Amino acid sequence: MRPAGFAGESVTGPGQPALPGEAGAARLRGCQSEWLAFTGHQDAGAARSTLVLVHAPGNSDAIQPSHWFVHSEPYATVAVSWAFHEEFELPPGASLRYVYLVVVDGAWDADGSGSGP
Repeated sequence: MRPAGFAGESVTGPGQPALPGEAGAARLRGCQSEWLAFTGHQDAGAARSTLVLVHAPGNSDAIQPSHWFVHSEPYATVAVSWAFHEEFELPPGASLRYVYLVVVDGAWDADGSGSGP
């Protein structure tokens, strides 16, 4: 049984067609791309939304590149991971700073054009 909340329908990224559920999530999990879009529905109802995470331009200069962490089952998870493939040590006195734009919109169509809420 899926918990109430935001359940995943499809995941897409630059140059990638939207794939349903965990197939889309698995394709982009652990990869690097400028953005990731996750479309789902709320509380098993008809309302659908798309969550888009976008890297700010300065993120490419960061000490450690980030990767997408995304799952569709058993519940929706979308995040970034700086240690997805391997751990790293931050040198003494160094800092890590990443900036992301997060946009929530109505459900996107498979081509990413959007259909509104």
